[in-house]
Amino acid sequence: MHLKTMNDLFWEEMRDLYTAEQMLGNELSKLAAEASNGCLKDSLQSFANDSQKQVERLRQAFMMMGQPLEVEECKGMEGLIKQADYMVEHAADPEVKDAAIISEVQKMKHYEIAAYSNMRIFADKLGMQNIASMMADALYDEQKIDNELTSLAVGIIASKAIAA
Repeated sequence: MHLKTMNDLFWEEMRDLYTAEQMLGNELSKLAAEASNGCLKDSLQSFANDSQKQVERLRQAFMMMGQPLEVEECKGMEGLIKQADYMVEHAADPEVKDAAIISEVQKMKHYEIAAYSNMRIFADKLGMQNIASMMADALYDEQKIDNELTSLAVGIIASKAIAA
């Protein structure tokens, strides 16, 4: 792979993001099954559904621009998922496990927030206004999820601290 132009970089990053969204959607469903808090379970399943919407949005961007959609490895998300699995596996207490899940999912979401932010900027600078708009919408959706995760964390951590 040779990234000679900003356009090359943009599409390579978009492929990485596409794969990251697919991987995260699968992981969120798995983590929902691990969660003990009902609100967290429901939120994670909802976030998994949102990841599917993001995958479709990305697929649409590729189709609009006539770009091949080749699924590639996303080493960044792969590492974040491995870390999440490790933390969840080693959390003995259900509330501690829920807090670990939230923490790890937020890390994954921050990865996506950074990616969508950059893709919005790249698309704008490359003159792809329609894709820049799509990436801005995706960024907004990811930021909403991040805020919801923060609210869940405050509630779960507060209940654990009170019980301690």
